[in-house]
Amino acid sequence: MEFLEGLIRLQLTPSRTAPVSDNRPAFSFTSTPDPAGAGPPSGWKNLALGYNTMPLSSLWREEADKRFPELSVLFRENECDTPYLLWFELRDQFHKPYEAPINRDLINRIYRYADWCCEQPQGETAEDDLATCVAVSFYEHIPESERAIEDMPTWFTLKDVIAMKDIFSYVVGEDGFARIVEKYNSPPKGAAGDS
Repeated sequence: MEFLEGLIRLQLTPSRTAPVSDNRPAFSFTSTPDPAGAGPPSGWKNLALGYNTMPLSSLWREEADKRFPELSVLFRENECDTPYLLWFELRDQFHKPYEAPINRDLINRIYRYADWCCEQPQGETAEDDLATCVAVSFYEHIPESERAIEDMPTWFTLKDVIAMKDIFSYVVGEDGFARIVEKYNSPPKGAAGDS
């Protein structure tokens, strides 16, 4: 997948303080209130409270509406006015297509939109960098679903997975990451010799 170019700057450590290419810390959300006491708190609390503090163009939103027309009403109803909030919704939607019958079309569109986001120019901070947003709001959570793990070889090479170890293991830890790698080293279900 071509997304690795966009994520190469996101070689995360569990502390989420690995420097990105220009030596600024990634994932450094703060929670300090405005010094004057006015306005919303900064950083991750803005995301949780739904404040729109990102000076991004609406291109990410327009692209999402094009790729997910059936979800655009949901995005608006849930006030997805930041890329993070939109990706929280997409992450929730991501696990539904793995229920029977599997919706490969939606899974494909979510992965392709993630690729598109990672190919966009790097933001000024972790808050406005789309690749960072995809990493923390989507990629870190893929391993939470066993069916998504089983499907990862469809979307990622083993080389991709190893390069993104810190991202994929952030939520599920070392044991969870080992389960991912195991999917690449074992024969697919239904192969000769499987019971």
